[in-house]
Amino acid sequence: MSVDLPDLKILNLANNRFKGNIIRPPLVYLRELDMSFNSLTRRDGIGEYRQLEILALDSNAIKSIAVEIMKLSTVLQSLCIRSNQLSSIPYSTTNMRA
Repeated sequence: MSVDLPDLKILNLANNRFKGNIIRPPLVYLRELDMSFNSLTRRDGIGEYRQLEILALDSNAIKSIAVEIMKLSTVLQSLCIRSNQLSSIPYSTTNMRA
């Protein structure tokens, strides 16, 4: 997805058949990203969305969570990753703000 929407705050891409990284920075003001119910195996670059408060990745095929998610540890309020193929999550995510 290569559109110029730098002021976008909420992006819902749920219930599609996306498989790869379809969005790229600069979405500087993005606060909510829903990519649930797709066919994602990973989500790279998530640490670049420095204002992200809500991230929904439910019901995909994600096998691991990138350590770069810790870049969001001070702003991320909700991380939904249920119904994936996770075998573990980075220990550092256990110290994220509740």
